[in-house]
Formats: sequence, C-alpha cells, structure tokens
Amino acid sequence: MASIEGQKVIIENEGGKTEAIIGRGVIEHTVEIASSYTSLVLMVSSRVASLYSSIMPRLETLDKNTVVLNVQDGGESLKSIKNYQKIMRVLVEREVDRHSLLIYIGGGTVGGTWQVLLPRHTRGGA
Repeated sequence: MASIEGQKVIIENEGGKTEAIIGRGVIEHTVEIASSYTSLVLMVSSRVASLYSSIMPRLETLDKNTVVLNVQDGGESLKSIKNYQKIMRVLVEREVDRHSLLIYIGGGTVGGTWQVLLPRHTRGGA
C-alpha cells in the first residue's frame, strides 16, 4: 500500500461526509483503491494537468469506467451554467453513479465547481 505523506480531512455538511486526502502519495493511493468503485472521475485544471502530465495517464489506464475532465483555468467563468450542463451531460452519458470515486485536482474554482456539481449528480444516481 502506498504511503501517504499528508493528512486526511473529513468535511461534514448537510449532505453527509466528504473525505479529502491532501499531500504526497495521493495518486498512488487512488490507483490502489480504485477497484472498489464503479467508476473513477477526475476533474483536473489544465494548469495542473500540464504540470503533472506524467502522473495522470496512470489513472486513465485503469480497468474502470474512467472519466477525465480537463477544465480550462478560466477563473469564475468555469462556474457558468453552460459548463455545469456539459459536465453533467458527460457524467450521465458515461453512467457515473453514486458508487464512483470522484476526484478534483486544482485550485479553488475547480473545487467550487465540483462542490456544486456533486450533490446534484449523486441525488439522481443509482
């Protein structure tokens, strides 16, 4: 098992608990636990993807329904209704359900977008 040099954070809100792991070794840990999920969805800012391109392909080659959403670092424009609809359409078309591992990697805008999308998607999931 990969050692994770970081910390685990649990965020509790009205919708339940969200677990976040922050630090080194997260990608390796993700590869190890991915088999216990129906799908793997990775939303990555284009800047982060370019910096860590050598790591990202390992996730894409897992024997899973893997969805990689590379989003442009455009600040607040990412949070538009048009982008929300595009991302939701991809999740539905790829049959991503509530038993999927959903990950975002990037800055605050990517995280904010993910926080809006996830509760709405999982409510409709199987």
